[in-house]
Amino acid sequence: ALASEVRDLLDRILARREAPASIASSLDLSAYAREGLEPRVLAELPFTREVGGAIVNGRIDRLVLALREGVPESATIIDFKTGAVGVPQAVLDAKIAAYWSQLEAYGDAVSEMFSLPRERVRLELLFVDRGEVVRPEQVPAHP
Repeated sequence: ALASEVRDLLDRILARREAPASIASSLDLSAYAREGLEPRVLAELPFTREVGGAIVNGRIDRLVLALREGVPESATIIDFKTGAVGVPQAVLDAKIAAYWSQLEAYGDAVSEMFSLPRERVRLELLFVDRGEVVRPEQVPAHP
C-alpha cells in the first residue's frame, strides 16, 4: 500500500513538472547550467552556530549552492514537509509561519557558513504530500 501511495505521489509531481511553482521545477537543476553556474547539492546538512549567546543546531534538508569557478554565488534552501493534507487553511497558514521562522534561521546559517549575502539565500518549503511549493511571497503575515 505504501509503495502505491509513493507511486501516486510521484505521478502527481511529474504531472505538474512544467508548472512554475511545482515541486519538480524546484528540484530541477538545469537552470544553473543555462546561467553558467555549477549546482552543488548537499542533503541533510548539519550546522551549529551561536546566536545571542545560545547554541543553535539544525539540519538542512536540501541545500543547492550555485557555484561559479568553485565559489558560491547564491544558495537555495529547500525544507521538505508532509502532513498538511486536508488541514484547514488557518491551520496550514500557522504551520507555514512556524516553519518559515525555522527556515529563516537556516538562511542565516547558510549565509554565515558560505560567506553569502543573506539576500542571495533563497528559501522554499515543499509540501510533498500536497504537491505545493511555498516561497517568501506566499508566507502568511506573522500575527
